Amino acid sequence: MDAEAEPKAEAQAEPDAETGTASVAPGPPRSRTWVVATFWIYVAALAAVTVAPAGVHRGHRDSWWSVVQLVPLHVPPVSFVLNIVMFMPFGLLVPLLWSWADGIGRVAWLSLAASTVIELIQLALWLTLGNHRTVDVNDLIANTIGGVLGLIAIRYAPAGRKVR
Repeated sequence: MDAEAEPKAEAQAEPDAETGTASVAPGPPRSRTWVVATFWIYVAALAAVTVAPAGVHRGHRDSWWSVVQLVPLHVPPVSFVLNIVMFMPFGLLVPLLWSWADGIGRVAWLSLAASTVIELIQLALWLTLGNHRTVDVNDLIANTIGGVLGLIAIRYAPAGRKVR
């Protein structure tokens, strides 16, 4: 069989010789399918946790700014840590899906952007449904940290071994 006629699969990243860590480049097409599926399951779970209405209170009389928290780092530690953990999969999965998003700065910006969208949806739901979700600057900070930690985790994860 001619070498050019063989279908070419994406090369799986080899571990770095110095650090023994894996690259964040996507593996073979079958692995990419799993990453895409995992990403969309994560997005659905994230939406269920962050924007699914917890309750509708049409008769709310509070002003919209009563649900906006602008004081940074004025948050219960458990809530802050849970937001970090919630966004770590984002930092793990995004670089596996898009090779251009493999830098800390890019993942930080994407995490901040995704978190901002969530917070704006929460504000819109408060204005329309009165669902009593807060819009919190601490969520933006924690989610961005979580995305970056997810990227760091995948960058320094030990390289997988092939079973033959």
